[in-house]
Amino acid sequence: IGTTLGIENAILPGIIIGIVGLAVACVNYPIYKNILTSRRKKYADEIVSLSDKIMKNEK
Repeated sequence: IGTTLGIENAILPGIIIGIVGLAVACVNYPIYKNILTSRRKKYADEIVSLSDKIMKNEK
């Protein structure tokens, strides 16, 4: 693909793009974990109450 685009030595741009992608993923993971934890706390009581309601109706 690199030679088609006119890049003869595509390894250096590939390494740079990979490092940038890795940095973005490393920054994103803690943000994702914080959002996930806050949403779990926010909806936990509602999920448990709905589950109890469903379980009582199935008897």
